[in-house]
Amino acid sequence: MKKTDLICEDFGLDNGLVKKTRYETVDLSKIVLDSENAKKIKRDEGIYYTLFSDAIVDLDKKKYDDLIMAFSNVIKEYLNLYEIKKDDLIFVVGLGNACVTPDSLGPKVVQMIDVTSHLFKMNHEHGHMQNVMALAPGVMSQTGLETVDLIKSITSKLHPKLVIVIDALASISLKRLNHTIQINNASISPGAGIGNFRKKFSQKTLGCPMLAIGVPTVVDIKALFEEAFKNIDLNLDEVMPFATEDDMIQFMVTPKEIDMNIDDLANIISRGLNKAFHNLNYY
Repeated sequence: MKKTDLICEDFGLDNGLVKKTRYETVDLSKIVLDSENAKKIKRDEGIYYTLFSDAIVDLDKKKYDDLIMAFSNVIKEYLNLYEIKKDDLIFVVGLGNACVTPDSLGPKVVQMIDVTSHLFKMNHEHGHMQNVMALAPGVMSQTGLETVDLIKSITSKLHPKLVIVIDALASISLKRLNHTIQINNASISPGAGIGNFRKKFSQKTLGCPMLAIGVPTVVDIKALFEEAFKNIDLNLDEVMPFATEDDMIQFMVTPKEIDMNIDDLANIISRGLNKAFHNLNYY
């Protein structure tokens, strides 16, 4: 089975569920997945947004700013859906291993989130700011803990109104690598895209509403070969008859510019979140 975390790459998805729009230079799709359709594609029901832009590849300021605005607007929709008020606590969680570049998106975003919960606790003047805290909890190989259990222990103590989880994802298409931001209020399973399944983050496991934000930073090598051979009308099984799923299951590919891509993506996501939370502008 090809490894993808993106709902837009689910071949069993009914295209009639996809509502496509455009914000300036950004393509957006919205999918409201009910329980029946969720079962068909083995995903959790919820609202899924996908944003597609080549902003970080083209290094175009307008595209860059358009993506920040489009992303921020989607986040605001979810904040309105959950009726988040300024003094309601939002908990931003950056999943991933900060020492592994393609997996470091979450921790890098957290570094740039404007946290304010300490100001609320000290009764300092916070004006129009949202009540926000953030954490990069590391990965199981660093802590020995299931990350969802660690975060659940915090949510059960501090009772945030919303948890926002950010993670790097896997895709089956080169054109989506570092071009796509997926947002949903259903769930996220760390490591699922590369076959390293950990406990799922969801409203059920956390005990409060959650959003999952992800960007594909790696592609399955088998999917990469299939895409390349398809363009020259060759079949992978014919070219590599002895290459099995097990042979390639450990191999994922990432662009050579991934360090710069991650920095740009973390900047876009953090600025979009800060704008949605605090109405901050950086232009």
